[in-house]
Amino acid sequence: MQVSALFSISIALSAATLLLFGCACDSGSSTDRTDAGPGDGGPDMLNDSKADGAGGSDNPDPQCTDTETECGTACCDNETDVCNGVVCELKAEICEIGTTCEKGKVCDSEGECRDGCFINKKLYEHGDKNPSNPCESCEADSTTSWTPSAADGTACGGDKFCNASGKCVAGCIIGGHVYDIGERSPSGKCEVCSVPNSTAWSQAASGDLCSDGGTVCRFDGKCVEALSVAAGFGHTCGVTPVGRAMCWGHNWMGELGTGGVASPIPVGVLGLESGVVGIAAGWEYSCALKATGQVMCWGENNYGQIGVGTSTTHYKTPQPVVGIPSEAVSIVVGDRHTCAGFADGAAMCWGSNSWGQLGNPSPHASSPIQVVGLPSAVASMSAGSGHTCAILVDSSLWCWGYNENGQLGDGSNTHRTEPVRPGNLADNIVRVASGGTHTCALDSNGVVTCWGANNHGQCGRWGGDKLVEPGPPVEGLSLDVVGLSTGGMFSCAWTATGAAMCWGRNDMGQLGDKYAAPERYSAGFVSGLSSGVRGLSTILFEHACAIMGSGKVRCWGYNSGGQIGDGSQGSPHSTPTALTLFP
Repeated sequence: MQVSALFSISIALSAATLLLFGCACDSGSSTDRTDAGPGDGGPDMLNDSKADGAGGSDNPDPQCTDTETECGTACCDNETDVCNGVVCELKAEICEIGTTCEKGKVCDSEGECRDGCFINKKLYEHGDKNPSNPCESCEADSTTSWTPSAADGTACGGDKFCNASGKCVAGCIIGGHVYDIGERSPSGKCEVCSVPNSTAWSQAASGDLCSDGGTVCRFDGKCVEALSVAAGFGHTCGVTPVGRAMCWGHNWMGELGTGGVASPIPVGVLGLESGVVGIAAGWEYSCALKATGQVMCWGENNYGQIGVGTSTTHYKTPQPVVGIPSEAVSIVVGDRHTCAGFADGAAMCWGSNSWGQLGNPSPHASSPIQVVGLPSAVASMSAGSGHTCAILVDSSLWCWGYNENGQLGDGSNTHRTEPVRPGNLADNIVRVASGGTHTCALDSNGVVTCWGANNHGQCGRWGGDKLVEPGPPVEGLSLDVVGLSTGGMFSCAWTATGAAMCWGRNDMGQLGDKYAAPERYSAGFVSGLSSGVRGLSTILFEHACAIMGSGKVRCWGYNSGGQIGDGSQGSPHSTPTALTLFP
């Protein structure tokens, strides 16, 4: 028989017989092959090719090579020999059940490569539904797992519907899409699916992360940024993007809130591991604003600045402020007084009232009291060492408290127990920063003016004379300033282009310019921060921090107790330093 005839017989055989039985020898194949001699190009007979014991009956267990296939008690060459009337097939071509043999195909129990899926030890045809989830089926693009196949919103049994991920859920149907219980709104808002079959979002719980991943849900349903930093006297506190409060530096009065000792690197505040949206640092105490609107304070309490109704005990861990009538939306602290703003525009303060910094003629207060004399609602506030300022909703500025250096800006040196207006300012103020004994404001035109003590140039002009009214614009600043922060005897701003600039006292590196001069009367760039800055810390004394666009924080200046946060302490840092373990 000619070789072409052999191939015809091969085609006639079923693929299943071939793959299941491989090369099973029979006498017919060897007899037929005797007709083809070497001169005809045919192969030698089987018994002749395996003479020497390789394939005879005396050797029932042949040892075949990689290019041969067992054929009964013999080995046949995969390229030339014939076994069972067909050219030998490689054993490797016999596929194992459940394995992928071609794109979109899988080996079945007969060893054949066919369309289908092998899932959980079972074979399924293309188009077969997942028996436990009708939102999925066997598709050609995945042969070992189910593929989402039902349209978003397709009923899948009972009160459940298929979502875009192929899950059968009893969730919300909003905007033509199905969302699982607990799933966040894709809009980045403080919304969550919480009611099965609802067609509207529910407000997420206070302290939960918003769906944008970078903000935290507040009690009023707003998503607010948690990441913030506050520089106190000898310590610093911050809030991470996920709402965890951390502090570092001196811990003389428990101002770190850890119940333990000082730390030159950030450590977590006890009980405030999440849900915090604001932070403030005073002389030797700290306060935090929770997403629920609750205010917590800890540390020194000799004037009642913790707000717990007494001034006899210092606290090493956070305590809830008592007597707040509603949820707070902002907090600020001075040396030893604290103020909170509320959604309705009210303002309340507590703690030391030696100079009227509480905005109320009462004595020291160990629980919140109302700021009196403001003509309209408060939009934002700022606290200095012994004075306080507020921007109202009409963009007017009002200040009260200590005024020895003219920091209230009303043209006098008289302390005020009720708010007064700084002179020479239009009703276009968008930012205010209250320093040790001076104040700076930013108007809607991008102009920054300062007043009060200027003995180190902290008001941004030459000469050491104090200014009892807002002075001329700060020298060296462009018109793209977007924020302000003032310390004990220096001031800083950041611009729309991400630059940080400072002016004033510099004997402890607080200007961040490598000690270019002991003081500076005009604004200059902080070293390495000519771009990339998106915010500055509040400042109480003589160190500052910048929040970078990347979310990282860098600090510089006074470092007696490790308040810079890089693990060192003692020597000031004249240039910005990256923090350890924060955010």
